[in-house]
Amino acid sequence: MARPKEYDDDEALRAAMMLFWKKGFQGTNTRELAEAMELSLSSLRNGFGSKRDLYLQVLQRYGDVQQRNLAKLLPESANMKTLREYFSEIAGYMVDGAWDKGCLINNALSGDAPYDDDVREILSGYLRRSERVFRAILERGKRSGEFRGRPKDVSHFLAVFHQGLLTVGRGTHSKESVESSVRVLLHTLS
Repeated sequence: MARPKEYDDDEALRAAMMLFWKKGFQGTNTRELAEAMELSLSSLRNGFGSKRDLYLQVLQRYGDVQQRNLAKLLPESANMKTLREYFSEIAGYMVDGAWDKGCLINNALSGDAPYDDDVREILSGYLRRSERVFRAILERGKRSGEFRGRPKDVSHFLAVFHQGLLTVGRGTHSKESVESSVRVLLHTLS
């Protein structure tokens, strides 16, 4: 009879996520993962499969959590004002250094996605879901007269801009450039 698991999947995945986030897929080895997750190597392999399998699970989990966060911040009742406030708030996180690791999705996009179809698919799904949230708000704005653009085109732009802001969180831009970019965006959405 197999021994029961002696670990919590969520806690283990969170520990793996933090390590992948800090070091990337290529920079993380299996021993480090086992240590961070407080598992033996055999428990890691039996519970989560290979390092790549674990990475895919982490990316999927991270994307799901980020989508839930986006849905909370931009609920179905969100309007153009809410959308503008959301981007202002994100910019605040960026310039305050609260996002110094960047976004795990973006880190994967710039590191592993070009070489792995499964990683690319997870990340593409995340971006499509973000775009749908933005599009729904823009369509409501169009119906109410608050927005005159094309929701489909602008929602794609917002999803890309959103990911760009999260990339900037790695400290690659000054506070002034982030704030300036968001001002341009907010003016465009006015």
